Amino acid sequence: MLDSPKLVALAKRLLANLASRDLSPSTQKIYAKTAARYYERPDDVLNTTSKRTYYLRKAALNWWATQVLGEAISHEIIDNACLARIEQALRILQRFGPELKRGESLRLGKRCPINSTPRVSKRRSLKGLPIDWREQVIGKLTGYHRDWAWLMAVCGCRPSEIALGVHVRPESDGVTITILGTKTDRGHGQPKRVLHVSGDLVDVGQIGSERTIQSVSANAVSTALGRAGRAVFGSKRARLVSAYSFRHQVASDLKASGMPAEEASAFLGHASAETKRYYGSPLQSRGNLRFDLKSADRKVSVVPRATRGRLSASVKR
Repeated sequence: MLDSPKLVALAKRLLANLASRDLSPSTQKIYAKTAARYYERPDDVLNTTSKRTYYLRKAALNWWATQVLGEAISHEIIDNACLARIEQALRILQRFGPELKRGESLRLGKRCPINSTPRVSKRRSLKGLPIDWREQVIGKLTGYHRDWAWLMAVCGCRPSEIALGVHVRPESDGVTITILGTKTDRGHGQPKRVLHVSGDLVDVGQIGSERTIQSVSANAVSTALGRAGRAVFGSKRARLVSAYSFRHQVASDLKASGMPAEEASAFLGHASAETKRYYGSPLQSRGNLRFDLKSADRKVSVVPRATRGRLSASVKR
């Protein structure tokens, strides 16, 4: 191991070369909780069969290690305790941090060692579903589970938005839905949007009186709808139904309806028209729902066509 001055100098050089990340408070909380579990036992990061889980753990360790380094080298006097923290942080970054030498990524754990299985996107999985798949799933459910499925079927809201509570007001010509948005930090998304929906599927839900539809958590919605989808259509990948299948279906219906792109994006809770292109296809439209965006808090930005190819498709939608 390097002596104290060289170790500190190495830590400073490494921090200077690492790109800073502007993480939201919620992401920092997740990273801190994950790092607390694996920081002292980094080998356990590999104990998963999920590539997504692996990369979350890896990102959390890298972020936490940079925090530890920054704090340790800020001391005027670097004692043995500081040196121990610096050594551990450097070990983490050497194994999971940015690649230093080509070809060493896999050996050091920088690339995920988990073999991938073919993934069918929710947008593509709609191709294998019948025209009335939403009605079939809703019919399988009762009580508040039925409410969740119906709500996602008619407006494509997120499970996390149901967890906040979505207000539903029945009217003679359909239903007005008020949604408090999620994924709205740093200028993203729509903090609040008001929608009007009409058509046969509105009646299928037996919407009843004015009320707020809510769940204890986003995961509760996803679990209930995924279980219902498997009960109706089985677990074949080409017909796999999840909560986000409803969102992709509404996006498909919106695209086929002729609604302007900016309004359709705001309807789905986006603040950028670019994000909508990752959802649905007009060729997958089903049913006869009619949509109207009553209001949305933020103006939707439109990305110039010439710059679209440079945007990452990996943003969580």
